[in-house]
Amino acid sequence: MAGQPLPQPDPIDPHHLSLAADVGVHVELVAGDSPHIYPFHFRSKHALASAIVDQRSAEARASVDELLARRLSGLETLIDICFLIATEDIGDELSRAGLNLLESVGRADDLQTRVLTEWIDAFTRILEKAASEGDVRDDVEPRSVARLLVSLYQGLRQTSDLAEPERFLHDFRAAWALVLPGFVTDDRRAYVTEFIKRRTVIAIRKAKPLPR
Repeated sequence: MAGQPLPQPDPIDPHHLSLAADVGVHVELVAGDSPHIYPFHFRSKHALASAIVDQRSAEARASVDELLARRLSGLETLIDICFLIATEDIGDELSRAGLNLLESVGRADDLQTRVLTEWIDAFTRILEKAASEGDVRDDVEPRSVARLLVSLYQGLRQTSDLAEPERFLHDFRAAWALVLPGFVTDDRRAYVTEFIKRRTVIAIRKAKPLPR
């Protein structure tokens, strides 16, 4: 009946996402102008995109909670989270869709600002823990480092190639190596550098790229 609220959409089924690298093209296909192919009762393409981003954010938070439960050091946990984000971005279509859409439509309705702020907040809390453990320099503001790391990953998605996992992950490791001296204490830097190298090897072994 006119005027009644639309039904709440079900969780996005990953199988509804294209295996193509260009997720934006897929959204055009599944959320086109013809009402009969409009899925999930979304009012617009932007609403569909927002739902994908929000669902991926919720799944990411659950993955982070699992890593936090392992009770590694703050810095080890942060590195594990970053490499988890990378491997899922490489091989999980919902993860890829969420981050692609965050870039392409996220500026509308402050969606990008909200999601990236949540990301920065989470990294800040972990870096504060790392600072309390003596792994982060006293003259460094954890939130500034968190913002840098989020920016680093978002930028690397533009300048490297997710379709080539080994290259992307080596580029990610190299970027970490460049920023480590700016916030990790001198006595922990060698260990953290080696930890990142090990995580890179593991990530390369696990990463399975999406079909082109």
